[in-house]
Amino acid sequence: MKVLLSLLICFINLYVYSDEAKVQDLRKLFYAAENSRTAYQKLAASVAGIDTKSAPILVCYKGVTEMMAAKYTLNPFSKMSSFRKGKSLLEKAVKQDPEHPEIRFLRFSVQTNLPGFLGYDEHIQEDKQALLKQLPNIEDKDLKNKVIQYLSSSKYCSEEEKKNIAK
Repeated sequence: MKVLLSLLICFINLYVYSDEAKVQDLRKLFYAAENSRTAYQKLAASVAGIDTKSAPILVCYKGVTEMMAAKYTLNPFSKMSSFRKGKSLLEKAVKQDPEHPEIRFLRFSVQTNLPGFLGYDEHIQEDKQALLKQLPNIEDKDLKNKVIQYLSSSKYCSEEEKKNIAK
């Protein structure tokens, strides 16, 4: 019985570690892909096996990767198709795990960077408030620093909010 329990704990730890390690890798590739087609291609390959049954944070990264495809595509119809598919995946991830700070952060950063004519900006204030509330509790130092840096320079945060972020 003890052996079975030990094996179960090991498999659970391996599963959790795998998702955490995958998220770390996806995060690095995502930020590199902003300025590198090669990094984008690696990111796209990394999310290829992710589907809507995967962990919400992984679905989120697949969604933002789909949206990023528009940056590296010339065809306007393909750009719009990628945007819509990415938006759907991103919204699904938020719906599945609305308290996950990285999911909220990715949606906030996407919505605050998209052109207004796409009309995907209805959650900016909601995500900002969620991030401001969750910020003290974010344990991942890399993520926390990225959120602080982004919010501190965001035109969507008031001077008062920026002062509170810096504390």
